[in-house]
Amino acid sequence: MKKSEVYLYGVAMVAASFMIVFLGGCGNTISGVGQDIKDVGTKVSAWQNEKPTEKKVVVVEENLPLDLEEKASK
Repeated sequence: MKKSEVYLYGVAMVAASFMIVFLGGCGNTISGVGQDIKDVGTKVSAWQNEKPTEKKVVVVEENLPLDLEEKASK
């Protein structure tokens, strides 16, 4: 065998090894993604069905009292 043929054979074997490893895990990955989507759907459904809670309104004074304004400006 020529040197280039050995190199090409080696590259083909490495590529085949990577394909076996990555495609072998594909079934678990796809089912895992499906389970994640199902879990998100369940959470969204629960969020939609929960009763709204009261929102608190916070009022912020725009002006400080004079004695605090003088201290803040220093």
